[in-house]
Amino acid sequence: MKKMILILLTICSLPFCLGCKSPKDKGIERIQEMMQKPISIPFAKMSCWINDTIQENRPWEDAKLKLIVYTDSNSCSECTLKRLYLWNDFVQLEPKYEGKFAIIFIFQTTKRSDAHLFASKFHMSELEHPMYIDSNSEFEKNNPHIPNESFFHVFLLDENNNVILVGSPLFDSKIEDSLNNLVKEKTGL
Repeated sequence: MKKMILILLTICSLPFCLGCKSPKDKGIERIQEMMQKPISIPFAKMSCWINDTIQENRPWEDAKLKLIVYTDSNSCSECTLKRLYLWNDFVQLEPKYEGKFAIIFIFQTTKRSDAHLFASKFHMSELEHPMYIDSNSEFEKNNPHIPNESFFHVFLLDENNNVILVGSPLFDSKIEDSLNNLVKEKTGL
C-alpha cells in the first residue's frame, strides 16, 4: 500500500515530456521496474572525494537510508555542479539522523583522468560533502533497470538498497514531504 502511494506521489510530479502516449503509465512502469530489483552501488569501484581529496574512510556507505543523486555522462555535469548549492538544506539534515541517512552523489565521467579535475570543480561548488566519481560506468552497468531520463536519477533506498521513492525533492514539495516522512519513519528519529 505504501509503495503504491509513493508511486502515485512520484507520478504526480513526472514531467509530461516522457512521450505522447500515456506518460503516467510509462512513468509508473519505469518506477515499478526500478522497485523490482535492489540497486547495486559499486562503492569500491568508484573514487570518493571530499573537496579535492580522495576518501578512504567512508562511514556514510553503511547508512540505513541513502538518497542517491546520480548524474550520468549524458547529463550536463557542469550544470549540475553549478546547482549543487540547492542540496545544502538536505545535506544539513544528515547529522540529525545520526548516520542513518546519507545523500550519495554519484557522477559518471567518461575518463578516469577527469576525476581530480571534476573533484576540484565539485569543491568549488561550496557543497562540502562526499561525492563519488564513476569513471568506468560501474553504477550504470550494475543497474540497467534505471531509466535514462534524469527524473529517475534521484531516488531513496532502504536498508536493503530497494528503491522506496523516486524523484528529486528540490522542486517538488510532495516528494520532499514524502522523503522527510520516510526518513523519520525508517530511522525512528
